[in-house]
Amino acid sequence: PAYFSFTLNCKLPLVSSLGFCCGDGVIPVDLNNALVGGNVTFKTSIKPDHNQTFLAVSWAVNHSSIITSTSSEVIGPGYEGRVILNRATGSLELRNVTEEDSGEYELSITPNGGAQIQGSTKLKVYPKVSTPTMNCPADRLIEDRSSVNLTCDAEGVFTREWVKDGQPVLSGDRFTISEGGRVLTIKPIKREDTGLGEYSCTVSNPASSAEAKYKMTKETLSAGAIAGITIACLLVVVAAVLGAKYYLRRKGK
Repeated sequence: PAYFSFTLNCKLPLVSSLGFCCGDGVIPVDLNNALVGGNVTFKTSIKPDHNQTFLAVSWAVNHSSIITSTSSEVIGPGYEGRVILNRATGSLELRNVTEEDSGEYELSITPNGGAQIQGSTKLKVYPKVSTPTMNCPADRLIEDRSSVNLTCDAEGVFTREWVKDGQPVLSGDRFTISEGGRVLTIKPIKREDTGLGEYSCTVSNPASSAEAKYKMTKETLSAGAIAGITIACLLVVVAAVLGAKYYLRRKGK
């Protein structure tokens, strides 16, 4: 996923009574990733101070007003019941987010004395990844001779990762990953591919992930038959989506 950078523009080169230069460091997180239907809080680094009051606190997204709080609150269209403003810190909670909520969020605070404080951050909202499906070959495979293609499919925009016995599978030696990670080719099949070992495919975006697993099993053949390995979908597990798993990029990192 792409990450975005941002700059803060100071209107006045003065230091406010809160110790911030027009918003320098006011919003420590510059990118928030959220899951559709979840909640996100844009936190500030301002500490509540009973000796400091704010004349006005406002938030906007893509230059459209979300909320303005003075002696009363004015909430923008579409945000009624979805936003909670902390007047003491300027932090904003946005609930039940949709992909349309993605954008640049701007904070403006007017203290009772001192310079205006401004800051900005970005939000990217992602849909929950779909349950991946894995296709298992039904044909009998011969050890050291046969190859097999394992496929992992899901809907939406995501990244894939193949894992065997808890370790990432990378292209090389007997393994080839192709079609953007969709296909894992094992050539040739080895006895070590069976038994307790299992292969898994994880699909993910920055806000959620889901996993499918299966094992390869060795088939017992009658005396005189060619020793072979049969691939069987003994276990298909879909892991719970890691909802509201936010990845935050902080300034300076």
